[in-house]
Amino acid sequence: AIGEWVLAKLALSIRIGPTTRALCPDGSYSELLLTLLDNATSVSIVDNQMAIFTNDANGLTTLNFRARE
Repeated sequence: AIGEWVLAKLALSIRIGPTTRALCPDGSYSELLLTLLDNATSVSIVDNQMAIFTNDANGLTTLNFRARE
């Protein structure tokens, strides 16, 4: 997927652009992940861990990421 993002203070906006599922295996969560990222509203970064918060029709969702060691 290609997209762009804007971070102003801790308000996050991600817009997903063109995508392809050519390399996604069966059962991939790529579509769900892209939908959640497209609904991002804010971010928190603490101790090499990032949480992206989304808000959509299903309510508030938190995506948690950590730096790869």
